[in-house]
Amino acid sequence: MLLSEILDYIKQKGISYSANKLVDTEITRISVPSESDSNAILFFSRGLPHDFNFSYGACLIRNTEISDKVNLVNVIQVEDPRFVIILIANLFKPYFSQKEPSISTKAIIHPEAKIGENVIIMDNAVLGKCIIGDYTIIYPNVVIYDGVEIGSFCEINANTTLGAEGMGENRYDGDKIIKFSHFSKLVIKGNVLIGPNVTISKGVLVPTIIESGCMINALVHIAHNVHIGEKVGISMGVIICGSAKIGKGCWLAPNSTIRNQVTIADNITVGMGAVVSKSFHEPGVTLVGMPAHVLREGIK
Repeated sequence: MLLSEILDYIKQKGISYSANKLVDTEITRISVPSESDSNAILFFSRGLPHDFNFSYGACLIRNTEISDKVNLVNVIQVEDPRFVIILIANLFKPYFSQKEPSISTKAIIHPEAKIGENVIIMDNAVLGKCIIGDYTIIYPNVVIYDGVEIGSFCEINANTTLGAEGMGENRYDGDKIIKFSHFSKLVIKGNVLIGPNVTISKGVLVPTIIESGCMINALVHIAHNVHIGEKVGISMGVIICGSAKIGKGCWLAPNSTIRNQVTIADNITVGMGAVVSKSFHEPGVTLVGMPAHVLREGIK
């Protein structure tokens, strides 16, 4: 891919850039400085090293960088080099720019499933009567039950299960169990990234909802009727119990647990291993401990 094509792409994404000297070079990969060559593009997000001597490929630096290095060939100034390199990285995915869907013959798909444009469904995925938005990627061995709605530009990684029923039940006659059937659905809005081995249950009588822009890492469990706000980050091993509500912009650190029926406000950070057993309505605080409490200045 030519450097000019890459620059056209980031311009289409609304990214402004400047460069004093450009040579249209073939770029085949993203690299770190120590591994760079004439076909690589690299970036510096926190300033240039003193011994920086760039002479090949292409390089992104901050537009606030005051340096004679900006006069080197193919040194490109942008506001946020890390963000721009992430955008560029998508160009090197083999399926990113495809113009038609790619559905494995080894996938099992319900005849009434609604599949959007340019969707990728890989080997051994099982899709029930669900809705999949445009440009969404379903990796191998994903199971999607009936009543799941997934928006556009999502990624669902391998071995994840979406829309299974939870374990709400009642006991009677001593040792017998009757399960509360789930009649609602699971709704995952657009631009949601879901890691491998995640389980998200459908709602019982109201939907489980994941709003747009969320990132859900590996080995997360989200129970029935949960509502997760926009742009929430959920790290590895998090458990969110039934009917919990997570405000927008929150960050849940690894192995934290949110108890059922709990509400946490917008932009709250939940620390590693914390157990949130009650609601917190003050936005922007950090919760730590078991049971979780607000981390205040001076507490170590």
